[in-house]
Amino acid sequence: MKVEEDNIHVKKRKNKNSAYTKILKSAVDLFSKNWYETVSVSQICSNADVSNGTFYIYFHNKEELFKKLLQNFIEIVEEEFKYLKVVDIEDGLEEFLNTIHKIKKEYSKLITIFREGQYRFPEFDRKINDIYKKSAEKIYKRELTLSEYIYFISGIRFLLIRSLYQNMPSDKEIVKKIIMNGFFEENLKIRSNLFKENFIIPFEINLENTRERLIQSGIELFGKYGFFNTDIHDVAKNAGFSVGTFYIHFNSKTEFLSEIVRLIGKRTRWFISYNLDNGLNRAEKELQGLYLFLKFFENHSEYYYILREAEFIVNDVAQEYYDKYEEGYSKDLKEIKYPEIKIISNMLIGLSHYSGIEYIILKRIENLENYLLELAPLLLNGLK
Repeated sequence: MKVEEDNIHVKKRKNKNSAYTKILKSAVDLFSKNWYETVSVSQICSNADVSNGTFYIYFHNKEELFKKLLQNFIEIVEEEFKYLKVVDIEDGLEEFLNTIHKIKKEYSKLITIFREGQYRFPEFDRKINDIYKKSAEKIYKRELTLSEYIYFISGIRFLLIRSLYQNMPSDKEIVKKIIMNGFFEENLKIRSNLFKENFIIPFEINLENTRERLIQSGIELFGKYGFFNTDIHDVAKNAGFSVGTFYIHFNSKTEFLSEIVRLIGKRTRWFISYNLDNGLNRAEKELQGLYLFLKFFENHSEYYYILREAEFIVNDVAQEYYDKYEEGYSKDLKEIKYPEIKIISNMLIGLSHYSGIEYIILKRIENLENYLLELAPLLLNGLK
């Protein structure tokens, strides 16, 4: 097992006891336990037993230090995948999954930091995707389309996070089979007329209700400015109330955010459920459900930003959000190739999650219908 100095992967300027190394170790420790906005330079220095002045010898500010940790992780991943051995697709997939699990085992703190970092600084998510895509293309010995790449990587990345924080078992052999062979029985057909534009909105926002008005104000402000940059006074004032009125309904700002996350989850599930065509086969439902998911968040992009930030502030509630989806999948997964429902459910949730990042945040999916139609044969036949 590598020691922590190796895990933070730095070229030491002096030695393992140098102030620079102490600062990096302290930052890894604090950022892996607390979200970015709540960690101060003073805390980092106190935890490292160095002065604030020493910190500024090496870093201009907290953001520069945080980005240094993100870059360290990128270099670790790049190094681990550099020597990926590929004999054939199956062998290459096994090597890829083994490498991912090795990184998870040895660098769990940096993975936690990177999860928040890729949200705050999307350029680092692009960097890690470049490494993963290059490795995937080495396995398949050809260039992959965006839909092929997201199909390949989304389940792997989502299972990594769920196994790390929810202790969810991940069977590498099953994951490999699903990637190669698909999720659903091959005799299913996927029609192209699955994408409609006229949606039923199964919920109403009652702005006459004080609680709903406060929640709507929170959604608007958290989605636009972020949780940390919005205070209770802003939320109450925007809704037309006093701070005292806020505290009649909610005990704290984090409880308020938790309530919003739960409501977003309910609204999303209601929207998909009401608009899903029950006459479709299971594979068609999956494709149409993904379309509805992405269209819903396209029309409510503030929801998506709130959910992403909530993963680092109220992680237990964010995981509850995904648990609800897993529960829904588990009840409705039919005509699938393998019996491992929990793994299949989470891989499909991961497909929605990372498609959402590509479509809503990174905006790399230019034509949604074409993207989904390219996914269709992969859901049935896999990526070989």
